[in-house]
Amino acid sequence: MSKPYAGIDWQSHDGLRLYARIYDAPDNAAPAVLCLHGLTRNSRDFEDLAPHLQRRHRVIVPDLLEVADRGHVPLLDEPECVAALDAFLRRIL
Repeated sequence: MSKPYAGIDWQSHDGLRLYARIYDAPDNAAPAVLCLHGLTRNSRDFEDLAPHLQRRHRVIVPDLLEVADRGHVPLLDEPECVAALDAFLRRIL
């Protein structure tokens, strides 16, 4: 069975490697819904909800953590998080 989303990687302005799941709607003109997970969580938290929202919306679920190969997971501080999300959303919307 295929996944109901496309996983995309992107790099923030300061070099953090980030990931998001994009659940495309059947209609390209559908409004977007941005789902943000809580602290220490990730985009998988929405894997049950997003397919339902996807029926009428484009669902965007970014991970707010950098998951590095070395196993270190630094949290983005607030200004970096806002800037990274802003740049990402401008790119995909």
